[in-house]
Amino acid sequence: MKQPGIFLVVTVFLALFFTAPAQINKELKVQLQKTLAGKEKKLLDKADKYYQNQDYLYASSLYDSLYKKHRDNLYLGYLLGTAESYDPVYFERAETLIRAADPIRAKLPDYDFYLGKALENNDKFEEAIGQYE
Repeated sequence: MKQPGIFLVVTVFLALFFTAPAQINKELKVQLQKTLAGKEKKLLDKADKYYQNQDYLYASSLYDSLYKKHRDNLYLGYLLGTAESYDPVYFERAETLIRAADPIRAKLPDYDFYLGKALENNDKFEEAIGQYE
């Protein structure tokens, strides 16, 4: 017996998984920009453009260069973590960076998705399922 409901759920999940749009929080970005020098602001804008175009590997290298100087900024760490969640080399670090943004999660509408993705990448499937729910 065929179960079209399961097929539909899996199809929708896969569509969302592969096309989940990256979101830049304007309020958090303005706060971050206040701590950056002129060249760093341009670098952030460039990284954000890559991020919004889902070019996460390009974005991650730019975010990483900023993060090295601004490790205390949870939002910047979150952006870096979400971008690195697409690079197998950095799966563990991505989870750590995303989890660190928990205090600002109310301002990050895609926090649960990216934490779930990071957990899934690190073979923590039960936790990932809970996060996606």
